[in-house]
Amino acid sequence: MSARGRSRPTVAVQLREEIRTLIAELGLVAGDRVPSEAELVDRFSVSRPSLREALKLLEEDGTLLAVHGRGRFVSGRAMLSVERPITHFESVGAMAAACGYSLSSRVVGFETVPATERRAAMLGVEDGAPLLAVARIRGHEGRDLVYSLDLIACEGLGAIGEAADWADSVNSALVLRGIEPVMARAAASATHLPTEAAAKHGLEDFGPALLIEETAYTATGRAVLHSLVYHRGDAFRFSFARTPNAR
Repeated sequence: MSARGRSRPTVAVQLREEIRTLIAELGLVAGDRVPSEAELVDRFSVSRPSLREALKLLEEDGTLLAVHGRGRFVSGRAMLSVERPITHFESVGAMAAACGYSLSSRVVGFETVPATERRAAMLGVEDGAPLLAVARIRGHEGRDLVYSLDLIACEGLGAIGEAADWADSVNSALVLRGIEPVMARAAASATHLPTEAAAKHGLEDFGPALLIEETAYTATGRAVLHSLVYHRGDAFRFSFARTPNAR
């Protein structure tokens, strides 16, 4: 896939988040009209096709309601948007930035390991197939806040490169290799860091953690990444919205 073919979805997703931020900054509520396409193109300095793609994403997730001949409006469902929604697919860096943290990142593990039966099933590879395992610790102002272990199937990955290539964002490193995660299936649980990892990396004082375990997929449904991300319990708060079941 060409760089051009990959860039457009990425721009649309980023622009979607910028429009959400704008809605909040303007104090718009359900029923309020959002700025016109022309105003948004001018504000964000983007092309109209990219803007329309982002607006379509906002319509699909229920944030905006398009009314023919009148424009787009903030929907009632958008009022259910919550601070740091656990259902929102984003990088740890983006999530942390929204929480007010500027994370530094260091790779503490970088090796090829055989896929266990469970991980092989999650990533759609054979048992024992080689996986790139990247362990990182991310912190803010000298305090360790996140420990993560990312596992990527080596088949089709191309050049693995050096540990430094994967330090800041595994998602970005995958995109540079022609693989773009856009969605994930995840589970959350309250836990502690694995004893071995805590001792090995000096994280004994990490305390209770919220573990987000997820498998990320490309737009075609290919599983490309399995992650275990431990968030320090006293540093992050997640939330979610509840809606009535369809009957």
